[in-house]
Amino acid sequence: MPMAPKPRARAVAAKQEYEQRRFTAAQRGYGSSWNKAKGPALRQMVVDEADPWCRYCRRNEAKMLDHAIPPTRKHMPGTPEYERLFWESKYWIPACSECNSEKQDMLPAELEKKKPEMHKKLIAVLVARGVTL
Repeated sequence: MPMAPKPRARAVAAKQEYEQRRFTAAQRGYGSSWNKAKGPALRQMVVDEADPWCRYCRRNEAKMLDHAIPPTRKHMPGTPEYERLFWESKYWIPACSECNSEKQDMLPAELEKKKPEMHKKLIAVLVARGVTL
């Protein structure tokens, strides 16, 4: 009698299936244009807000930009709506790589349920910028 796959094996298989369905980084907009824009934008945010630290953990230096609202969760890549949300700098959050990976592509409502402290900090940054969700 065959045995059911172990939980770890199911998790690995689910991740592989997700990666096969997912758009590539370039299809999602993370190509040369993003690479040229993110460095100066991050530096400007650090200067404007006089704060070099990750807005989520406040322990590590911000080296990345996180999208507060992940465009792939709202629109299909390549559509005008996706492009508008992707390039809307008011939704870019300076973050360290650990926090950016931890947040993944969660929407603010999901973040509030799974990581309430991170959500609180995200909302504080957006409110300070005058952005409402």
